[in-house]
Amino acid sequence: MSKRPDAYAQLRDLILSGQVQPNERLIEADCARRFHTNRGNVRNAIARLEQEGLVVTMPFRGARVRLVTDAEAMEIYEARAALESHFRHNGYRTI
Repeated sequence: MSKRPDAYAQLRDLILSGQVQPNERLIEADCARRFHTNRGNVRNAIARLEQEGLVVTMPFRGARVRLVTDAEAMEIYEARAALESHFRHNGYRTI
Protein backbone atom coordinates (compact mmCIF):
# COMPACT_ATOMS: atom_id res chain seq x y z
CA MET A 1 0.00 0.00 0.00
CA SER A 2 1.43 3.41 -0.96
CA LYS A 3 1.61 6.14 1.63
CA ARG A 4 -0.27 9.36 0.86
CA PRO A 5 1.86 12.53 1.12
CA ASP A 6 1.35 14.40 4.38
CA ALA A 7 -0.56 17.68 4.67
CA TYR A 8 2.68 19.67 4.60
CA ALA A 9 3.87 18.11 1.33
CA GLN A 10 0.47 18.41 -0.31
CA LEU A 11 -0.07 22.02 0.70
CA ARG A 12 3.49 23.00 -0.25
CA ASP A 13 3.05 21.42 -3.68
CA LEU A 14 -0.23 23.28 -4.21
CA ILE A 15 1.39 26.60 -3.28
CA LEU A 16 4.52 26.10 -5.39
CA SER A 17 2.53 24.93 -8.41
CA GLY A 18 0.25 27.97 -8.22
CA GLN A 19 -2.88 25.93 -7.55
CA VAL A 20 -3.27 27.93 -4.35
CA GLN A 21 -2.84 31.59 -5.25
CA PRO A 22 -0.88 34.27 -3.38
CA ASN A 23 -3.02 35.94 -0.73
CA GLU A 24 -5.48 33.04 -0.78
CA ARG A 25 -6.77 32.19 2.68
CA LEU A 26 -5.91 28.74 4.03
CA ILE A 27 -8.85 27.40 6.04
CA GLU A 28 -7.80 24.53 8.30
CA ALA A 29 -11.10 22.64 8.06
CA ASP A 30 -11.14 22.84 4.25
CA CYS A 31 -7.52 21.71 3.99
CA ALA A 32 -8.15 18.85 6.43
CA ARG A 33 -11.04 17.57 4.30
CA ARG A 34 -9.05 17.99 1.08
CA PHE A 35 -6.02 16.11 2.41
CA HIS A 36 -8.02 13.51 4.38
CA THR A 37 -6.36 14.40 7.66
CA ASN A 38 -7.16 16.29 10.85
CA ARG A 39 -6.91 20.00 11.57
CA GLY A 40 -3.94 19.49 13.88
CA ASN A 41 -1.87 18.11 11.00
CA VAL A 42 -2.94 21.04 8.82
CA ARG A 43 -2.05 23.50 11.60
CA ASN A 44 1.41 21.94 11.84
CA ALA A 45 1.83 22.10 8.06
CA ILE A 46 0.85 25.78 8.02
CA ALA A 47 3.30 26.55 10.84
CA ARG A 48 6.10 24.80 8.95
CA LEU A 49 5.23 26.65 5.72
CA GLU A 50 5.24 29.91 7.65
CA GLN A 51 8.77 29.16 8.86
CA GLU A 52 9.76 28.61 5.21
CA GLY A 53 8.25 31.94 4.21
CA LEU A 54 5.48 30.55 2.00
CA VAL A 55 2.62 31.40 4.36
CA VAL A 56 1.81 34.30 6.69
CA THR A 57 -0.41 33.94 9.73
CA MET A 58 -2.22 36.84 11.36
CA PRO A 59 -3.90 36.54 14.76
CA PHE A 60 -7.69 36.20 14.49
CA ARG A 61 -7.45 36.37 10.68
CA GLY A 62 -5.91 33.01 9.83
CA ALA A 63 -3.25 32.01 7.36
CA ARG A 64 -2.71 33.17 3.79
CA VAL A 65 -0.31 32.25 1.04
CA ARG A 66 2.45 34.83 1.06
CA LEU A 67 2.72 37.18 -1.89
CA VAL A 68 6.20 37.18 -3.45
CA THR A 69 7.52 40.64 -4.27
CA ASP A 70 8.84 41.53 -7.72
CA ALA A 71 12.37 41.76 -6.30
CA GLU A 72 12.08 38.28 -4.75
CA ALA A 73 10.71 36.85 -8.00
CA MET A 74 13.62 38.33 -9.94
CA GLU A 75 16.11 36.95 -7.41
CA ILE A 76 14.55 33.48 -7.70
CA TYR A 77 14.59 33.68 -11.51
CA GLU A 78 18.24 34.75 -11.59
CA ALA A 79 19.28 32.02 -9.15
CA ARG A 80 17.45 29.39 -11.17
CA ALA A 81 19.02 30.61 -14.42
CA ALA A 82 22.49 30.48 -12.84
CA LEU A 83 21.88 26.95 -11.53
CA GLU A 84 20.55 25.72 -14.86
CA SER A 85 23.54 27.19 -16.67
CA HIS A 86 25.92 25.56 -14.19
CA PHE A 87 24.27 22.15 -14.53
CA ARG A 88 24.12 22.34 -18.33
CA HIS A 89 27.80 23.32 -18.42
CA ASN A 90 28.66 20.31 -16.24
CA GLY A 91 26.70 17.81 -18.30
CA TYR A 92 23.50 17.44 -16.29
CA ARG A 93 20.28 17.23 -18.29
CA THR A 94 17.82 18.40 -15.65
CA ILE A 95 17.94 19.84 -12.18
